[in-house]
Amino acid sequence: MSKQKVSVVFILCGLILLQYPTGKTEAQNLTKQKSQKISCPEKWWAVRHPFVAGKTYQLTKLSLSVTDSIGKNGLLDNNINGGRLDAFKHSFWMATLAQNIHWKKAKSLGMAHEKGNYRSFIKASKKGLIDGHDQVSADMDLWNNEKGIAIGMACKCFEQNILQQAVLDSILNGSMRIIRMNSKGEFLDSEGNVLPVENYKGKWINDKCLVPSKIE
Repeated sequence: MSKQKVSVVFILCGLILLQYPTGKTEAQNLTKQKSQKISCPEKWWAVRHPFVAGKTYQLTKLSLSVTDSIGKNGLLDNNINGGRLDAFKHSFWMATLAQNIHWKKAKSLGMAHEKGNYRSFIKASKKGLIDGHDQVSADMDLWNNEKGIAIGMACKCFEQNILQQAVLDSILNGSMRIIRMNSKGEFLDSEGNVLPVENYKGKWINDKCLVPSKIE
C-alpha cells in the first residue's frame, strides 16, 4: 500500500475517533464504532490532503486524549453535548491542527465534519430516526473551531500545555460558545424558558440558543 493510501486510512480512523463522546467505556465505544460511518465530506477531505492525513490522525488522537483528561479532572462542566467540554473538544482540536498544519486545511476539515453531521441528520430523518445534531450545535462547533484556529496560529511556537491553557482560558473568559441550559441540563430558549423536548428533538432548526462560555 502506498504512503498516500496509508495516510488516508489513518485520517479516516482519526475521524471515527472524533465521533466518540469522551469518558465512555471501551465496550460503549466499540458499540458506537460499529454504528458510525465516515461521511463523504470527511472522506473527500482525506483524499484531497493525503500528505498531512497521517499527522492529522495523530493530532486528532492527542486532542481527544486531552479532552478526556479535562473531562475527568473537573476543570469544565463535563458536558460533551453542547457544554464547555464540548467547546473545548472542538476548539482544542482545531488549535492543535492549526498549530501543526496549515490553518486552511484545519478549517476545511472542521467544515467537512459539520457537513457530515448535517447529512447524518437528513438520512436519519428520512428513516424516521432521531439524530442529536441540529443547526445550533453546528453553529456552536463552527464558532469554537474558528476560535481554536486563531489560538493555534497564535501559539505556533508554544508547547502543548500552553496551547491547552490558552483554550481553557478562552472558554472561561467567555470567548467560546455553548448551548444555553439550566443546572438540570434542560435546553433554554433566548428568554430563559425551558424548551419542551418535542420542540427540538429531531428538528434541525429549533429555539435552542448559544451563549458565551463564561462561568457565571
